[in-house]
Amino acid sequence: MPASADDQSTLKVPRPLQILSDWGNALLVLSTILVAVLSYFFGGDVAGIVTALSIGSLLVFYVLIIFTRRNLKAAAQAEKLLSAQEPRTDEREKILREVRRAVTTAKILFAVLYLAAVAAIVLLLYQPVYRLLRTKAPQTVEFESLRYFDPTRDSGLFEQSPFLQAVTTYLKDEAKSEDRNARILLGTTTAFSHPTPTATITVVHNDPGYVITGYAFRLRHIQKSLFYEPVPLRYSPSGPVEFALPPCDAGDQIFFVGRLSLPDKNAAFPEDLKNVMKFSVEAKK
Repeated sequence: MPASADDQSTLKVPRPLQILSDWGNALLVLSTILVAVLSYFFGGDVAGIVTALSIGSLLVFYVLIIFTRRNLKAAAQAEKLLSAQEPRTDEREKILREVRRAVTTAKILFAVLYLAAVAAIVLLLYQPVYRLLRTKAPQTVEFESLRYFDPTRDSGLFEQSPFLQAVTTYLKDEAKSEDRNARILLGTTTAFSHPTPTATITVVHNDPGYVITGYAFRLRHIQKSLFYEPVPLRYSPSGPVEFALPPCDAGDQIFFVGRLSLPDKNAAFPEDLKNVMKFSVEAKK
């Protein structure tokens, strides 16, 4: 029976191209999901690179595992055939030993590749799963150290991070322009013991008459280097300054450069700052 016009007009896709198309669609879905998930933890650019490396590595492992598995089957069949043939000559026994050695090597290689593929998947999913399970808002953010600024004692800090000198100078000039009796504060919080979500933090004093203002930075240690990342702030006309703290990792700290102004000219500056000042935390929903 001759083929119909509809059948003749249908384009027959070669089997290899069809397989390639199916793989491409599957990898497109997988990469889209990975980029969406990893963007939350690493950012868009880094997520794309991590996804490309991960999919590339998994493909390499997959090809190697399939290739090794086929060689293992072929070697096992060859061993079976050689073992069943009679009579057994010295040459055949030698070949049989080589085949058995190849089978053993292929089994070891297959196991190593399989474990490596599993390890690659675990490493890929570890960071997102860890953050998902461990992220929670801190109950409190305690100051590890909080002191008044001293030009002599803190000169090394300015040499390490020169921009802090500009910040303290601005805070001093601001106090003078407002005719306030003020002192500069330097404080570092204890390191977070777990990842934290976005939160609003506020530096408060036990006595609301004292005015606290300043700037906060997220401290991050990356490859033995210390980085100061500015934390966005919001000035409130009727309350203390608020900081929009971004998600933090375990080990991150908050560095505060602020100004403590007295409620009146007769008031005294507190000596034990850690007992009268703290960070108030409000996690964002």
